[in-house]
Amino acid sequence: MQNKTMDANKGRQYDFKFMLVLLCVLGGLLKITLSFPMSGSYGGVENQWYVSPALFPLVLLILLILCCLSLLVTAIKQGGAQEFLSISGWLGNKDNQQVRERWLIIALLIAYVYVYIPSTDFYLATGLFVSTLTSVFYLKLARAKSVVIVLNSMAVLGLILIRSSLNQDPSLSLLDINANDQSILWCDVFTTCVLASIISWQALMTNKLNRSQFGIQLIAVLIVPLLLIIAFSFLLFVPMPVEYGSVINVLNWLAYEQLGL
Repeated sequence: MQNKTMDANKGRQYDFKFMLVLLCVLGGLLKITLSFPMSGSYGGVENQWYVSPALFPLVLLILLILCCLSLLVTAIKQGGAQEFLSISGWLGNKDNQQVRERWLIIALLIAYVYVYIPSTDFYLATGLFVSTLTSVFYLKLARAKSVVIVLNSMAVLGLILIRSSLNQDPSLSLLDINANDQSILWCDVFTTCVLASIISWQALMTNKLNRSQFGIQLIAVLIVPLLLIIAFSFLLFVPMPVEYGSVINVLNWLAYEQLGL
């Protein structure tokens, strides 16, 4: 009975925090929706408010906000706001291994999406991301978390330094897609060095018993992203997140200039 009560309290705390975040998101969407024209004259035709493109999202947002407020009040009444000011209540217990691994994955995803992909070749960025994950969760090498944190921190700082030092357009931020050919080349070289360092460290740390695991993870790191790019770019004709980089340029040269696709 006590465990059920604790689980219920924990669930209400999650409800409370999630509703706060969701209300902030809905508030931002509501602000954007209210900027849509509700009525006016366009091309000589008078448009009424009931045919406005803002009407449906406005009604939907209002209903969602009311539902969120209802659940928020219920969560507060049942003790959901008790750990609102507690850091561990938001981030989790730092002594819990699952919590630490969860935040490690989140940090790696943020680095992959907002630093690696906009800065360097998609193949290299994906290889670096996958090799990091396999070190911790597949090969489970000794001190893997510490090593990948250090190497990925170096990769993030290095790519930011290269982009900021070679950026010729002051209007571009570090989160924008890299548009400088020289910067792209140096980012590719730097990312290749970091990726080679991780793979070399994996090879040194892998013993004879899990050599097959190391071979499988090499396929996942080096072959699968390449097949993904080939399939999307040259078979399905779906653009990749970024259409530049050393590897993609070589593939384009092979496909269009040598094979005549």
